[in-house]
Amino acid sequence: MKHDLRVALINPIKVISYPPLNLAFLAGYLLKYCKIKVDLRIFDINFTNRLSRDILDFDPQIAGVTTLSPFVLNALQINRELKEANPTLLTICGGVHATVAPEELVANGFDIAVIGEGEQTLLKIVESYIEHHGNLDAGVLSKIDGIAFKDNQEIRRTADAEVIEDLDTIPHPPRHLLNQGYSKSFYITRGASSRNLYTVHGARGCPFHCVFCCVNFVVKAKVRRHSPEYIIEEMNLLVRDQHAQWIFFTDDTFFVDKNHTRRLCERIIESGLHKKVCWEVQIRSNLIKDGDMELLQLMKRANCKQVAIGFETFNQRMLTYIKGPGITVEDHHRAIRLLNQAGLHVLGTFIVGTPTETIAEMEENISFIKKYSEEGKLQYFQVGRMQAYPGTKVYEIAEENGMFSKKYLDSLRTEGQENSSQSLNDIIPKAVQDNALKDLTLVAFRRIPPKEKLLWVLNNVVFSPAKVLDGAIWMIKQLKQ
Repeated sequence: MKHDLRVALINPIKVISYPPLNLAFLAGYLLKYCKIKVDLRIFDINFTNRLSRDILDFDPQIAGVTTLSPFVLNALQINRELKEANPTLLTICGGVHATVAPEELVANGFDIAVIGEGEQTLLKIVESYIEHHGNLDAGVLSKIDGIAFKDNQEIRRTADAEVIEDLDTIPHPPRHLLNQGYSKSFYITRGASSRNLYTVHGARGCPFHCVFCCVNFVVKAKVRRHSPEYIIEEMNLLVRDQHAQWIFFTDDTFFVDKNHTRRLCERIIESGLHKKVCWEVQIRSNLIKDGDMELLQLMKRANCKQVAIGFETFNQRMLTYIKGPGITVEDHHRAIRLLNQAGLHVLGTFIVGTPTETIAEMEENISFIKKYSEEGKLQYFQVGRMQAYPGTKVYEIAEENGMFSKKYLDSLRTEGQENSSQSLNDIIPKAVQDNALKDLTLVAFRRIPPKEKLLWVLNNVVFSPAKVLDGAIWMIKQLKQ
């Protein structure tokens, strides 16, 4: 089949965790709605040692790169290598960092930065490219909403693009375009003791405003959802085509619309999917109320195995600082109690080193984490240091308080990616934070059942022997310290 256009979509984020489903959504939308035939491929830095060469061998006319702030240098380097080899290539950058700092990316070599949700915007760029035979001058680009571009030496930004109101108009992501290596990962620290794990985005947007999160910069605060029927269809596709064993719903707030949750659970049971695949969701603790037991039990019957909650802290002052008013430590306790009563596993995530946190407040948090873990009520947990990325409230706070001596991009260039994990807290010594993180990581690891550890070893002996070696080295280092 002859194609009128070749488009490369690129993941420069060097972390093998969950697949870049955002790129698959872009691909599916473009393949369905573009007026011309497109040869489209997804390239992933995690599965090649010659990313730029692979892309250039494909010889695309358009290359789109996604970004997260810690990996923006990777995106800029790939763009530079592609432009040096093919100056006529149209390069586009999208994703989180492109949304919060579009001018920066255009100033550093990208032709276009996409701001916010990308499906409709990318489609307009591609169709304009075809219509104008690749000549996207300022007059053409100024008519496309949701982008930044350079007009001579001036960087211009167009009006905000409209978000997609009906998410069901977005095709199911063509997962065959993604590297299947992601499904061979084993998310043992999250309690997902299954090899064939897949993510599903059932909704976009979040009504809350945690200080560390920039989701509302990207998809706005308004929550939009796929219908239960759309989600059931996608689950069926994953079970049939990908042999999925575990599905992780990445919705930021799964429990906001409880009627939607009920309808989805009922559809899962009616379709028989509860006998074929288990699943996991994310819920904010204050959304779980005493009257929700029947709904939680319905989730259990629909084969939901686990609920992940960003507790962040068990200290009330720090909880309000991080997640805002309207959520209490008592909400945390109630959520853990009700989820355990419903027979659902609880995965908790926590943060230390938030600005202004004291040692006493950190220790209060740690004591509750250990208590619930030892009692078996917190089946899995993960703890990290508060990090500040551009576009988040905590980044603004740190910047206003003079915690950064350089701009974010300059810091990455001079100090490396590890700069993003520097301590934002000038009360608790970094060494004390480090020791707390190390201690809690070992506690979390010890809580993982021996059977799951064995399954992890056996899985990676087959699919990723290097991970087994890395894991053994990590354990030896921990035990020596």
